[in-house]
Amino acid sequence: MAAEDCRQVLASDTGSEDSRKITQKAHLRLARSLHQLGDLEEASSELDEFRSLNRGPVDPELSLRVQILQDHATRNLEADAPYTRPMRYEVRVTGELRPLIIDEEVSSALCCVKPPEIPAEIFLMHVVNKYHDRIMQLRPWTCWSCSSKAVNMIHTPASYLHLSVPMIIDYVRPVCAHGERCGQQARRFAEGMARAAGTYYET
Repeated sequence: MAAEDCRQVLASDTGSEDSRKITQKAHLRLARSLHQLGDLEEASSELDEFRSLNRGPVDPELSLRVQILQDHATRNLEADAPYTRPMRYEVRVTGELRPLIIDEEVSSALCCVKPPEIPAEIFLMHVVNKYHDRIMQLRPWTCWSCSSKAVNMIHTPASYLHLSVPMIIDYVRPVCAHGERCGQQARRFAEGMARAAGTYYET
């Protein structure tokens, strides 16, 4: 439902119980539409109206609110620090002697000891997703545990963006399709690494 259609529905609210339910849905749909249009402030206001009518939060509203907060953080970061710095993305695949080095760029606002949490995590996820397929296609990989053909990789990127030469070290474990045990062990390893140094992703 387009934003204008939602506004027409809201304007026709009669105050009845049936109308209240329709109005409630219209607020949520209008919030989604405004978010897509980039009007984050108005989208947040519509979510507040939805929550008030619903007498509390629900999953669809919470999920959209998180997206809006993330977009707010990213927008503020870009406005405050439009400049980028060269960065080193170092991929260390289990069993490989040499890491794969990729040159990237990072916002200067993230190059500090305690960068903004949400933008920093979004950036780590962006880098991992950007190069995942390229790394997978470099050559046939084998599972880190059982030596079967690997069909996916579990990433644990650790941020060192505060260094004089900013870098992300990504600890990667290739996993097979039929080795659930291998995947579970790799995830446990990744979770342990994430608690110490970063956040893990499975693409």
